[in-house]
Parts: sequence; C-alpha cells; structure tokens
Amino acid sequence: MNPIAATQVSRKRAFTLIELLVVIAIIAILAALLLPALGRAKRKAQAISCMSNGKQLGLAYLMYAHDNADILLPGMPYTGVPQWCGGWLGGGSITEAVGTTGEDILKASPSYPNLNSVKVFHCPSDRSGFKYGGAAQVRVRSYAANGAMGNSSYHQANVPPFKFMRKLGEITAPGPASVYILLDEHENSINDGHFYPFLNLKAYDRRWLDAPSGRHGNATGFTFADGHSEIHRWMDSDVTPVKYSEPGVIVANDIKFLPDAGWRDHAWMTNHVAALQ
Repeated sequence: MNPIAATQVSRKRAFTLIELLVVIAIIAILAALLLPALGRAKRKAQAISCMSNGKQLGLAYLMYAHDNADILLPGMPYTGVPQWCGGWLGGGSITEAVGTTGEDILKASPSYPNLNSVKVFHCPSDRSGFKYGGAAQVRVRSYAANGAMGNSSYHQANVPPFKFMRKLGEITAPGPASVYILLDEHENSINDGHFYPFLNLKAYDRRWLDAPSGRHGNATGFTFADGHSEIHRWMDSDVTPVKYSEPGVIVANDIKFLPDAGWRDHAWMTNHVAALQ
C-alpha cells in the first residue's frame, strides 16, 4: 500500500479532540443523572436491611416473652428483670465507652439465643463511633427498646395516661400493631438500651429526650409488638443532622442541635409508644 494512502486512512480513523471532549461531556452528564438514582437505590437497600434487622430483633424479643410468661424486657436494668441489651454507648465525657465496640454485650442479651448473628444489632447506615484504643471504631448497636415497656423504674412516673406495660397481654388499644417495641435510634442520642422520646408524655413537650434516627432519608426503622417492621418517614421534623467531633467520632449525647419534633410527628410518636389506660 502507498504510505501516503495508509497515513490518510489512519487519520480518518482517529478521533478529533472535539469529538473526545463531546464524549467526555456526555459521560459526565449521564453520571450526574445516574449518581443520585444510585444513591437513592443504596439508601433504599440499607433501609430494607435495617428493617430486616429490626424484624429479627423484634421476633427474638417476642420469642423471649412467649418463653417467659409473656414478660417484656425493659431497655434499662430493673430489680428481678433482665434488660433487653446492656452496654453504654456514650454520654458525658466518656470517650472509651463500655459496650461501644465489643460484641459480648450483645451476646449477653436475653433475646440473643433466638438470633443467629450479632450483626443484626447494627444498622448498615450507622457510621457513628467513639474513640476506643486511640482510634475511631464503629458502634456495635444502633437499636434501642421502647422505654414504656418492661418493668422499668423510669417510666412508671412518666407513662400515664398511657398504660404501664410489663407483659404482652397489657399491650391493648391501639393494639400490638400500633405499639413499637424497638427502633433505630439517632447517633447523637443513643446510650443505653432504652428509648424514651419525650421527658413527659403527659404534656405537649416536643423536645426530644431520645431521638429517632434519620439515616434513611429523614425516616426511622420501627418494629412493632405484632412482629412487623416498617420505615416511618417524619412529616415536619428533621432528624437527619448528625454532629461529629471528628470524622467517625460522635459528640456523646448531643441532641441539642436537633429541632423540636413537629406537632404531627409528636402526635405519631406518642400514639405509638404505649397502650392507653
């Protein structure tokens, strides 16, 4: 072949700089369109996984009750009744918190024999941790038990006019399908295994005492006393902010930066925390 002709053929097959820039621009536009969708798909998958964890934990909780005279496990220790899950995940000036990283505290849960993995105690979207051994380590537990359940001294004075529920049979109206037993708790409020949303349920107090997580698009995983679990999206509250002292390390029990619960979310929470007397 004529060398000149070969060179001309080679030039015809090559991309020009403008063509390459156009292709790169198209790829960038497609990536910009696809990345949000991929992010939403990832969040949805993590929410489904969190809901699955909650369901397994809830069924184990209920199985313990069925095997032990219908006794409901409290989230805090109380005389003669084991707590749902021990350990302290933060609070005050504690930075190397007991139970933050070790799995033994999870295995000590009375409901653990009804589970097959410690991994279900941790939400896949939860990246919070504390300094432990000089490094940030992820918490092993993301869930807490309803503080209005079980023989707990704390809520005896705070639950009325709601029912003091020690046993499954005491979860009456609005019924087991409407009263939650476990939930995915906020990174800046989780400490013990106990969750209580407002200091006084008798008053219209919308300041969070313990806050639900907003890890799933301003939504929280709940497990109810009938065994079902769901992701509840908040209507007029923003529980998504998370405060870190440094990457991966949570400011312990700092929920002051969270806004008060909106009135509709306050109503939903109080309507699902306990049975009525």
